[in-house]
Amino acid sequence: IVLQTLMVPKPFLDECLDLFHELNLYPAAIRVSSVGLFHVFSTHQDSYPKKHPSLVVDLALDGVEFVLVGGPEKFLSKKVLLSQDDLSFERLLQELERFFAHLELADEGLEKIYLSGPLAGTFIDDFRAKFGDCELLSEKLNLKRNGDSENSDLSGWLGAIGLAISGISKSRPGKLNLIPPERRVIAERPSLVTTLLLVGLLVIMGLALTAREYFQQRQLLGQVEAQIETLQARVDETMTLRSQRDQRQAELDELRALITGQQKVLLVLKELTERIPENSFLQNLNIQGNRISMTGFSSSASTLLKTLLDSQYLEAVESRYITPDRTMQNREKFSFEATFQESESEEAVK
Repeated sequence: IVLQTLMVPKPFLDECLDLFHELNLYPAAIRVSSVGLFHVFSTHQDSYPKKHPSLVVDLALDGVEFVLVGGPEKFLSKKVLLSQDDLSFERLLQELERFFAHLELADEGLEKIYLSGPLAGTFIDDFRAKFGDCELLSEKLNLKRNGDSENSDLSGWLGAIGLAISGISKSRPGKLNLIPPERRVIAERPSLVTTLLLVGLLVIMGLALTAREYFQQRQLLGQVEAQIETLQARVDETMTLRSQRDQRQAELDELRALITGQQKVLLVLKELTERIPENSFLQNLNIQGNRISMTGFSSSASTLLKTLLDSQYLEAVESRYITPDRTMQNREKFSFEATFQESESEEAVK
């Protein structure tokens, strides 16, 4: 036989229910905090104790609550009201001795002690030094948390988490309900007028938010269009200046290339004048692009060819032909071709 006894002063419970009803709140169940601490073990990695019971010491700002969990269907609890000035480790040990004085655990012992509540972190070191195997109940919860809540301390919220779990639990401790059966049903039907007013208010608020966003976008679009019209003349002027600049740059590049080509020709002519000996002269000189061809007469065309091969502005110098001059003895007619040396000629031009 499993007997569960739970008592609360009726005037206090009625006062709480009346307060909720005045706020249009109709709770389906009211349970003691120890029920929540008991159900926390359903999401804990250690789960409910199997061989020996575990003790939960919930340290709140208004006192301490001891919850002895004997398995998935059994627990025992006691709440001791203490002010923060009286809440010390020595006082906790005294209250713990009084709690166990009525229990027969000499042969059974405890499996582990868990601490919870806002002040759990303050006393955890003292409990570990005294009892050894102690830990925070919030450390091994199998709860999925996102964002900043992953690093948040849940010690003060364990009772609320357990009570939420108790609402869907099928165990007997989860069915404890302090509200009398006759007061678990809402006595009055909700007002239809109030409901319609709330619905209308929600519709108006939704339309206001939509209209606000629409007018904000229209205002922003008008500001952007005004800015575009203000800057359009400057943009057109800038584009015109850029087009003129590009045109001038193209003309300058063309002129520079023309000047560079003419200077190359002058350099080649100057070198030919200096290198060609007195017994040689050019009859024809033709320059097309980087290609130069020359014909003339010399008493030693082969020697002239070697001289041109040493030119600093000419490369790939080759002879098309060297033949004896029919009009004059001891003279040869020649035809040579060559190309400009780009690096040397450009460096000389610079």
